[in-house]
Amino acid sequence: MFNTTGIQRRFSKNIRRQKESNRGFTLVELLVYIALCAFLLIGIVNSMLILTDAYRTVSNARKIERSAITLMDRIIREARRSTGINAGAFDVPNGSVTLEAGSSTSPYITFALQNNRAVVTEDGDTSPLTDSDVIVESLVFSRYPLYNVQFATSSVLLKVDFTLTSGSTSHALTSRSFYGSAILRGSYDFRP
Repeated sequence: MFNTTGIQRRFSKNIRRQKESNRGFTLVELLVYIALCAFLLIGIVNSMLILTDAYRTVSNARKIERSAITLMDRIIREARRSTGINAGAFDVPNGSVTLEAGSSTSPYITFALQNNRAVVTEDGDTSPLTDSDVIVESLVFSRYPLYNVQFATSSVLLKVDFTLTSGSTSHALTSRSFYGSAILRGSYDFRP
């Protein structure tokens, strides 16, 4: 018939194996496991902090570049189009310049520093040229008269220097300086 002793032996061996395997961990094994997990967790947190700091630095640099391109392009473009310089505060950190636009609808365009932001005023409307979280630390305009001996003509060179800063903490604070210049279109008259 049916042999129950073989089944009982197998069953009792399985129970003994399960009891032996369910003994648990020793205290030393648990301490080693906890130490390994702690080192792993410290490494992960440190990596996350480094990546966050790198992201902030790159993000601030991107904001500065975007604001610098907008500011420099607008000033240089308007200076090249203008017929002259009407007024300005030259060679000072918080400078300004008013360009003669030569247009009947908008005769003057003014670039200045207002509340740590570069602004342009045209037709009485003032609009910012830099991002709200980018600080303009200095905006310096300089003008240099140029004289062409060959054609006996003169012109004016407008130079602009500015420093932009972005970031909320000193650790992620990013600052860069930019320089550019343009000869005013209406200030020269070359006659070959």
